[in-house]
Amino acid sequence: MAVQTGNPVTGEALTTRERQVAEHVVRGYTYDSIARRLNISPHTVDTYVRRIKLKLGVANRAQLIVSVLDELRETQVR
Repeated sequence: MAVQTGNPVTGEALTTRERQVAEHVVRGYTYDSIARRLNISPHTVDTYVRRIKLKLGVANRAQLIVSVLDELRETQVR
């Protein structure tokens, strides 16, 4: 899964690490699980998720997942 998502309004793209965290969120991993897999702290995962939500203009985890999945669908259609 290659997430390329960024904010369509500002053009601010996700960093490599933000994309990695977003991919794990979409797969349903908990913050603790993501932290273990990426060798970072759960607090850092929370920080990344907050940044991702800001960049995508979404308010919660569910909207983040929908936004990432929509981007993946668009990428596959092109």
